[in-house]
Amino acid sequence: MKDKGERNTSPVAIIGLLLTSVTSGYLIGVQNIVFFSDQWKQEFGDPTGVDLNLLATAVGLGSLGGLALEILATSKGQWRNFLVGSVFVLIGALKQGLSRDWWGFFKTRLACGFGNAIACNGALQLLDEATDGSQKELLTILYGGLWSLGMVLGNAVTHESADTWSWRIPSCYQAMIPALQLLTYFFMPKRWFLGVRERDPASLHPKDIPPEHIKHEANVLKSGLWHLVLAVFLPVICIHLGNGIVLVTIGEVLEFTYGITTIPQQIFINGILFLNSLVATLHKHFYNPSQIKLTLLSITTTSILIIGTIYILYPASIAVALLSLLAAGHIVLMAIPTTILTNRLPASVSPHITNVLSISTNLCLLYNGFINPWSMPRALWTKYSNSALIFFLHLVLIALFVLLHLPSRTLRSFPAINIRPTTKS
Repeated sequence: MKDKGERNTSPVAIIGLLLTSVTSGYLIGVQNIVFFSDQWKQEFGDPTGVDLNLLATAVGLGSLGGLALEILATSKGQWRNFLVGSVFVLIGALKQGLSRDWWGFFKTRLACGFGNAIACNGALQLLDEATDGSQKELLTILYGGLWSLGMVLGNAVTHESADTWSWRIPSCYQAMIPALQLLTYFFMPKRWFLGVRERDPASLHPKDIPPEHIKHEANVLKSGLWHLVLAVFLPVICIHLGNGIVLVTIGEVLEFTYGITTIPQQIFINGILFLNSLVATLHKHFYNPSQIKLTLLSITTTSILIIGTIYILYPASIAVALLSLLAAGHIVLMAIPTTILTNRLPASVSPHITNVLSISTNLCLLYNGFINPWSMPRALWTKYSNSALIFFLHLVLIALFVLLHLPSRTLRSFPAINIRPTTKS
């Protein structure tokens, strides 16, 4: 008979929480389909400059607002935030498909970002509460990897039509994943013992945990500054310099060097790289989950350093260099650094560091909305991407230094620990 004290969360509920990451990637990816649609340009007056950048950053602006509200509403329970956020994205996606002017489109993108931030932050904390140490690391890796899957899906969904539905149908497809999230909501337990400011009768029952590990948990709080530094800088590495530079530039290389302009061809290449990175990361997780991540991150960083040097010194080899850079950098973007950080967080500071991580991520997305190849001259963008690559290398080295100085394990990393309700005899 299963012990009543052990976590017994439905797999369907876990899948629903993971789907929020797919939604995040899809919201970003689908705008490429919309913005490059000739019908959309005709209907909205072919916006350029600030007007186009504001539309590109609307999801990020909404996310910041949603994140602020989510932090204030933490006392209401994260499962409620997951529900409300999913509803906002669902409604915003449907209204985007029906929008007819710039302001209408902008407001629907704001609504999608607003709801998605609430749902994602709630989902992350619910995943943290619902899983033990043996599962948490794997689910964190999957959560980060599913963002890339959503990005690929967003760029893949097209509607073969010469009329207005060529962009309206992909916009409405944004509502499909939140609809699935709402279905999984009914499988979620309505009482969580952590992350809710209520006096739930919960107690910690360690099994065969040596005293030195408990002492270590008390001392780990001293590394709070290191956690804060990583929470600020990891999104700069993975979101801005990673997705904003590497993943954007590779599209231009495929188009101008190899003549690969069709969406299915680019999706196929990006999909193969995504699957390769996902399989490699999961294999390393099962092979040696305790130390292989830092090793993999170090090897990847070295590869990027070598490739980056070739890229700067020999511009003629830009195509091969950037293709290799994407293959190596994609592994870094598979949530490995974030996984290391979140798995070493003490339970007392985990929600706060997660909020800082989310705020930094959204600020990077906002910045990328204004600093991108379609709003800058090609020569200026090339110089900027070169400088950003060097900055990327420095930040990765700093992040590695900080990670190596963090405590290796906390009490939450032991699968033997269960959070169980106490019962009165």
